[in-house]
Amino acid sequence: MNSAILNSWPEKKGRKKAKKIKWCSILTFSDVYMFEAEIYSNCRNHTLPAKPTLNTRSGFFYCNFDQIFFLPYEPISVFDIFKIGVGPSSSHTLGPWRAAQAFIRSLEEKGLLSDLIHLQVLLYGSLAKTGKGHGTDIAIQLGLAGYDPVEIDTSGIPSVIETIRDKKSLEPGLSIRFEPSEDIIFLMNESLPHHPNALSFLADFKGYPSISETYYSIGGGFIEKGAGSHAEKKTVQLPFPIDTAGNLLHWCRKTGLSIHEVVLENELAWREDAEIKKQLGKIWKVMRECMYKGCHMEGVLPGGLQVNRRAWLTP
Repeated sequence: MNSAILNSWPEKKGRKKAKKIKWCSILTFSDVYMFEAEIYSNCRNHTLPAKPTLNTRSGFFYCNFDQIFFLPYEPISVFDIFKIGVGPSSSHTLGPWRAAQAFIRSLEEKGLLSDLIHLQVLLYGSLAKTGKGHGTDIAIQLGLAGYDPVEIDTSGIPSVIETIRDKKSLEPGLSIRFEPSEDIIFLMNESLPHHPNALSFLADFKGYPSISETYYSIGGGFIEKGAGSHAEKKTVQLPFPIDTAGNLLHWCRKTGLSIHEVVLENELAWREDAEIKKQLGKIWKVMRECMYKGCHMEGVLPGGLQVNRRAWLTP
């Protein structure tokens, strides 16, 4: 299934304005497609052959298409889905953290890191509007300061952020002056067209022209650098390609393997069996620790939204 963001359709003269379309889901098994009615306008990625017809009872638009759009082949590992990181959000916390790390690596590759004298970060769209509650600004500071979301001791994050604020420095990662309240800018009324979760790094250097790099946090901790550019990933050919639940059932019936056995065979295309079990063990350990911590801590959740912890109340 593929998706495209749509906008309002031209209305016929004298006709009352119809609902606008928000999300278009293209179903590849039929030449008839359904559209969930809501807001937004102008089809960004695809041109539709005709105005859809609104079914007022279901709230869905229906339209015939002449073309089916397919997603590119891009197999993902279990470890692309289950990630160890700092929350509360993979798209608003982990993604921006990874973007900050990627920007530092980019400067290192260009040989510019030692000449950096000033840095600003611009947050757009959803990252700007909900970034405070999701800890987006905290994640960026930690990424720029050289901390990794997998390895960091989460209990020490408040003291690290306090040190950055008081010393106005991103050490040990960067030795430049950095004032979070001034150098992380929340552009509440600005969005970039490629994706709502966008952030730009603006860097000044001693003896070199300034540069800017834009990253998009596209969900699940994945990031893209620039519009439409995907991070380089090792492409593998899976023994049991799976795009749908039907594919998974097909392989189970054909091979006699259970679901977890099919998934394991695919994982072996990326790494050895011992490494898979070792990494899964780490993830399970972190899951248990998170559950235990959540069930045994009182008070308010971090993030500034004053949300009370509830799990500890459950008998």
